Amino acid sequence: MLNQKEILSTIEMIDQQHLDIRTITMGISLLSCCDPDPKRACEKIYDKITRYAEKLVKTGEDIEREFGIPIVNKRISVTPMALVAGASETEDCVPFALALDRAAQVCRELERTGVEYGALEPGPWLEQLSQTARPQLTPPPQTIRVLPTIEEMEKKAGSHPWMRLLAREVDVSIYSLLIHAVLGLGFRVNLLHTGNFADWLISLASLVLMFVAEPLWIHFWGWTPGKWIFGLKLRNRFGEKLSLSAAWSRGWGIFSRGYGFNIPIYILWRHWKSYRSCRDGDDCDWDYGEERQYTKEDRSLSWLMWLGAMAASVFLAVTILLQTYLPPNRGALTAQEYYQNFNYYQKYIFGVSSSYLDEEGDWASYSSVGGIVVPLLRNVSYSPVEVELSPEGYVAAVTLSDYMDPDDGVTVGMGTENASYLYMTQTYYQIATIALAGAQREFNCFNYDLTGWLELWDERWDSFELDYRGVHISQTVECSGYTGVGQIREPVEGRDQHYRRTVTISLNGSE
Repeated sequence: MLNQKEILSTIEMIDQQHLDIRTITMGISLLSCCDPDPKRACEKIYDKITRYAEKLVKTGEDIEREFGIPIVNKRISVTPMALVAGASETEDCVPFALALDRAAQVCRELERTGVEYGALEPGPWLEQLSQTARPQLTPPPQTIRVLPTIEEMEKKAGSHPWMRLLAREVDVSIYSLLIHAVLGLGFRVNLLHTGNFADWLISLASLVLMFVAEPLWIHFWGWTPGKWIFGLKLRNRFGEKLSLSAAWSRGWGIFSRGYGFNIPIYILWRHWKSYRSCRDGDDCDWDYGEERQYTKEDRSLSWLMWLGAMAASVFLAVTILLQTYLPPNRGALTAQEYYQNFNYYQKYIFGVSSSYLDEEGDWASYSSVGGIVVPLLRNVSYSPVEVELSPEGYVAAVTLSDYMDPDDGVTVGMGTENASYLYMTQTYYQIATIALAGAQREFNCFNYDLTGWLELWDERWDSFELDYRGVHISQTVECSGYTGVGQIREPVEGRDQHYRRTVTISLNGSE
């Protein structure tokens, strides 16, 4: 009888010291297969081995599960073939070698498919056994494929660390696209001006999403999209897909030890360590001691599919970015929708909105930055933004103005002691233009060209009129008492200074 100490010692050997049964062997005597006719002898050998050994692997796995001790190798031992072949009236031993090889193949196929030996059609296999010369081994007409051994599959998968890395990049790009879509399309974030810390948070969110989603891929399908491209599958030591708990444990290992919690510098070290382990044929940290194994299927177009996947990722990323160039409200705009578009571009361009239009079109605040006072479009008597509506109640044109009149106590200028120098800016007029133009249905994310609309206002400091892509722009500038041209103008001593600029932006056909 085993005592408690011996039982605990056995458990410790299995759990801590990785105790296993190295090999189980089935001995099959082939002496009963001796026959003067070599063809008949080969048929007997083939028949006996396939009948006796068809469930050897399954039986070994059942023993593993029953006792909890892994069995590394399952093999067959047969009577020396020289004794069996010597009883036949032939000197050619090739048919006997073929019989053994085909029997091994059929046993593997029986174990893979679960088909009983008696249900197989032996004709195609026996026909090849009758050949006396060394034949080219071609698959029989039956739908049977010969699987490589687990050792062969592990070696083939583990010898391609770059393949696994590139597969991972496909997966991460998918999660990153989802995060960018939520931020760009859902929350309308300017993805070009997020800043270093925000970029780090976005990449961290992508990894967190990977940690949540990848275990589901592994549990239900045994692969991720990136692994599928390269024919990589993940299985446990029994050839089964991982349980959900095992998949979650693996995902946490990848997040913590593969990516190092996305900590700068440390993540590079974790990447290098993981690559080195994979390159040397060792288990990565998240698979160590779990007896998880990769298998690989040959895919002739895997690299082409990878290039296609990465190109698609870049295309979708650019599409999401361009989509954020369009305002939130499209089509015919009400006055409130136009104000919302204006405020959107104000925040999109500046990053932090210092002033905005309320629901009535009035300015809630104005900007004061770096000694430059810019009370643009501010008028205490009437709304700074005049909206002209069509008969249907939609915005047809908008009018904005900024001015300087010392008599009214309103100045537009620069300086510390006084605001005598005139300083003009185009920002609000750019915003007012794209808030109306970007809403037009004929524009999409690919033909809108936000940069072209913004550059439309470059160096336009005097009166002008123009038509551009369905929009008419009219600017009238009244300026007296100043000298010079361009954005900054110097007052003329002894003269009264006056400045007013009025801009009207309308849809063609609306004036």
